[in-house]
Formats: sequence, structure tokens, C-alpha cells
Amino acid sequence: EEAANESIFEANVAFIKGNDEILIADVREGQLAAALVYSIPETNTLWFNPVALDGLTVIGHPDNPLNELSLESIAGIFQGQITNWAEVGGNDSPISVYVRESGSGVRETFHDKVPRNGSILGTAIVVPGQELMLGQIQLEESAIGLSMMTSSEGVKSFDISGIPAHPDETSTQHYPLSTPLYFVSQSDPKGELRTFLSWLQSAEGQSYIGDKFGRLR
Repeated sequence: EEAANESIFEANVAFIKGNDEILIADVREGQLAAALVYSIPETNTLWFNPVALDGLTVIGHPDNPLNELSLESIAGIFQGQITNWAEVGGNDSPISVYVRESGSGVRETFHDKVPRNGSILGTAIVVPGQELMLGQIQLEESAIGLSMMTSSEGVKSFDISGIPAHPDETSTQHYPLSTPLYFVSQSDPKGELRTFLSWLQSAEGQSYIGDKFGRLR
């Protein structure tokens, strides 16, 4: 779900934004040479390797007076057991829940990382795309949604039990919803693609991406 465009090599390497499920299918079918994704299917036969550590973030309107939520509260909100902000220390206002579409890295990471006593609230509004998600959260003061740390501009990212979504916290995986960003290709990368991957995983590459992502090393 992240896009990169690096021209530091002889060949241009580009990653295209999209739904993780679709990106993986495109790599499998040879439509893309590689992709950066957050979720790897259980039945995956593709080659993959982590290149960074991002974090799933729970986001709200910038004017929301709350600054943090617990994992238990997050689970309760998205599963429909908590329906008003007052129940978690906020204003007396019904919570509007927004989620990403099935197959998105954001949604799959939520399923993997957040403890569940049930499924995502059936009345949650499905938003097909990151830009639409951010736009909706910015418009509605009672809204709550899901994003990634690296794609949460213009909204509030709630700390989780006092721990912020920050590259320093995802690098150590101290942040509870830290998650790897994977480089995926059909097979072990060769040539320019291997050069690019090696650079991403090198000290120089990790330093380059460290302002935005948690570093692997």
C-alpha cells in the first residue's frame, strides 16, 4: 500500500499503490515485478522479505479531545460493544466507525493484531482507499477509522495505552500494532530489483527510510 519511486539506480524501480490482495495477485500473474505489502496470505507461494516496520494506527478527527485508547477499547469500538465516545472518556457522541475494504493491508493487519471477541461491526462504513478514509475522518468529528502510521496526514492518530505510533516505537516493536512492510516478488529477485532490495535493507537504505518507517536494523 505504499508507493516508492527511486532513481538512484540505472533502472527506475516503481511501486504502485493499491489493495494488498490485488497487488499480490498482480505479482503472481507477472503484471508487476514486485510490490510492497503489509499482509501475506496463508497460502502464499511468492518470495517475500521485510524491508521496514510500520504501524497500524487508529485515527480520529483532529478536534477529538481524546489522545489515547487501549487495545481493548479499540476492539470494543470496531466490534460494536462500545458505541459512544463517552464510554472511553470522550464527548457524549455516537461513534461513527469506518473501515477499509477487504483485502487491504490495513484491514488484514487489524484482523491480525487487534484481539477479537467478534467480527468488525456490521454497520461500519467501508471506505475503498486511503485518501477517501482520511477525507472522511477529517469531515466528521465523531468518526474513527484505520490507517497506517506512514499515511495518516491531517488526522489524529491515537496513542495506544500511552505509546505513540512513531518510527522509534515501531522499530523496537514497542508500539502494540507494529507490523512489517514486505517486499514481494515471484521469486528471489535478480539484477536491478535485487540491487534495490539490498539497498533498502542496508544501513544506508534503512537510514533513508527511517524518518517515516521503523528500521529493521
